Amino acid sequence: MHHIDGSGWHKGRSRFSTLLVVLALVLPIPALAVERVTLQLRWDHQFQFAGYYAAKWQGYYREAGLAVDIRSAVGPDKKSLQAVEEVVAGRADFGIGAADVLVARDRGSPLVVVASIFQRSPTVIVALQETGLSSPADLQRLRVRRYRDDTTDVELQAMLRAEGIDPQTVKSHHERRSDGRSFDLLLQRRIDAYTGYSLTSEWRARESGKAIIRAFCN
Repeated sequence: MHHIDGSGWHKGRSRFSTLLVVLALVLPIPALAVERVTLQLRWDHQFQFAGYYAAKWQGYYREAGLAVDIRSAVGPDKKSLQAVEEVVAGRADFGIGAADVLVARDRGSPLVVVASIFQRSPTVIVALQETGLSSPADLQRLRVRRYRDDTTDVELQAMLRAEGIDPQTVKSHHERRSDGRSFDLLLQRRIDAYTGYSLTSEWRARESGKAIIRAFCN
């Protein structure tokens, strides 16, 4: 069962915990020749990718015959790059993904997983304290900002199904991404809850002085 405590709903082990995967199209890699390849990150350069940087600095890639370019998901034009899309399009050889890999595979993209690292997902359901969100079933009466097939929504759907709740019964409050940030819409009472990134939500709450409920999807 999921439950709410000081930090939100938790589930001991969830098949949809954030799955950081290194994925690639099927590419032959020479064992001895040094080959230049690109690793596409999910986000900008940050600590969660420390293992990839450390492996490069300590020469593990070089020993395997690879010269690895670790690329940020923020492009030169400041637009976000999607790891799955970059790999499928051939602009990157490897990428780091999560549930978006499963969505892409389901749609026929020829991706393969070459390594997997499981950790607790940072995805949370966020609501103001006065909303009274105490269980997944409460979402059925709330206006929840969702983006279909977004990785956060895939995790939300998995959590609802694990609780025996049809995701279709959770009202999706459709707001365009350009309409504003989810936390601002929450403060404006245009939505009752949304799925987002835990650290970002906590920071926005502290800045606004508002108490929030954080419910982990896994």
